[in-house]
Amino acid sequence: MSAFDIDLAAVSFKAIWVFLVYFILGYFLFGAIFAASGSMVSRQEEVSQAVGPAMILVIVGLMLSYFVMALPNSVAAKVMFLVPLTSPYVALPRVLLGDPSLGELLISIVLLAVSGVLAMMLAARVYRTGVLMYGQKAGFLEFMRLRKRPQVAR
Repeated sequence: MSAFDIDLAAVSFKAIWVFLVYFILGYFLFGAIFAASGSMVSRQEEVSQAVGPAMILVIVGLMLSYFVMALPNSVAAKVMFLVPLTSPYVALPRVLLGDPSLGELLISIVLLAVSGVLAMMLAARVYRTGVLMYGQKAGFLEFMRLRKRPQVAR
C-alpha cells in the first residue's frame, strides 16, 4: 500500500456537493474580478499591473484556508466562511474538518452568489468604460468618475 492511496468511500456526498457549488460560484466571482482587471488595460505589457491586486486576493484566500485547517470551528474561520472573497477557499476545509450548520452554509452560498452577480455587473461596467477609453491609461479613480456618466441606450 503506497502513501498516496485515496479511499474515495470516505469522501461524503456533502463534501462533493460543497466543493462543486463553491468551485462554480468562486469561479464566477474571481472570473469577473479578473475580467474587470483585464478590461482596464489596452496593452499586453500592462496586464500584470492590473491583475496584481486580484492575485493578492487569491493568495490571501489560499493562505487563510490553511488557518481554517488548523482551527475549523474558530470565530475567525466562521467569519472567513461568510466573506465571499475567502469562502471558496475556506468552505471545503471547514466542512470536512469542522461542523458548520446548514444555516451558515446557505448564508455563505447566497452571499457568494450575490457577490458573483454584483462582480459581473461591475465587470461589465468597467469593460464598457474601458472600451470607451481605448488607448488611454486610466486608473481606478478615472473609472469611478466615468462610472457616473449616464448610460447609453443599448
